[in-house]
Amino acid sequence: MINEFRIPWEKYGVISYLAKAMNNKDAQFGKTSLQKIVYILQEIYGVDIGYQFILYNYGPYSADLATDLEYVAALNGVDVSWVNTGGYRIKPDLEADVFIEKSKIFLDENKEKIEEAINTFGNLSANRIKKQD
Repeated sequence: MINEFRIPWEKYGVISYLAKAMNNKDAQFGKTSLQKIVYILQEIYGVDIGYQFILYNYGPYSADLATDLEYVAALNGVDVSWVNTGGYRIKPDLEADVFIEKSKIFLDENKEKIEEAINTFGNLSANRIKKQD
């Protein structure tokens, strides 16, 4: 029996794409912002990224998303660093475009929804990101 190993490029690509898109926004894009935006993409915009969330201290939280963030960072898709003013900042790293290219089909299929979420929530701090009425 052969076990197939499937690389979830769509997940890694979304992380890198968001880091790149949010790099030009006013608000600090960190771990909590990533969790909230991915949750909103899935639950509000219907983008099937594949994460399961629980309610946690600062809002929705996915342990798998946190693990994937660390994995993508280890492979230089994103840079996750502590900021002296508090919290983490996620920025694109040297290999961000590789992750984005590997997930191009998924990102292209969902580009409109992803861009709408970025435009709606991209300039908000993590504590202000929530469903817009």
